[in-house]
Amino acid sequence: MNRLSIFKLLGLGILASLTACTTVPIGTGLRDGAPIQPPAGWVDFCRRNATDPSCDARPLNRQSWNELQGAQAQMRAIRYVPDMKNYGKTEYWQVAVTAGDCEDLALAARDRLLRFGWPVNTLRLASVFTETREKHSVLTVEVTRAGRRETLVLDSRNPQVLSWDDLKRKGYWFVTRQSGHGSAWVKIDDGQGAGWARSDG
Repeated sequence: MNRLSIFKLLGLGILASLTACTTVPIGTGLRDGAPIQPPAGWVDFCRRNATDPSCDARPLNRQSWNELQGAQAQMRAIRYVPDMKNYGKTEYWQVAVTAGDCEDLALAARDRLLRFGWPVNTLRLASVFTETREKHSVLTVEVTRAGRRETLVLDSRNPQVLSWDDLKRKGYWFVTRQSGHGSAWVKIDDGQGAGWARSDG
């Protein structure tokens, strides 16, 4: 028996002994709810370690601001075409190149920023209602400025990069957005937007 075979047998024996004496837990997924204010200690840690992947934010400086503006301009230059006309489906998300609807445009902006090296956790699509109560999608971007966390928004309906607070004041209602981790989405608190009453109509 060669040395590799001996190591394989030893490995199998160790695995068998671990399986025999260890109970593998079975549970369910822990579900994200609405975002909440993080603990003060975590806020301070991220202020001092803004590039840590778990902090999900990128320092806002001249370079990152120029990259955001470039992604916004590129997104606005893409022709808006509904999914039904583009793909023959009512809902089909795809990175827009020459044409697309609001989700496709947001994905195009996200794709450009990913190519510039932005961490994926800083770029999160969000579903909103506009001030005219139209369903819409935007790209939210997590940044830090002067040690303070901010959420900026690239929105195909607006020519400039805005803060989510700016859009809230315009009458936007942020409903859900991607979780900072994995493919899950999280709910955003109700009651946002000027003059909003809860309505899906």
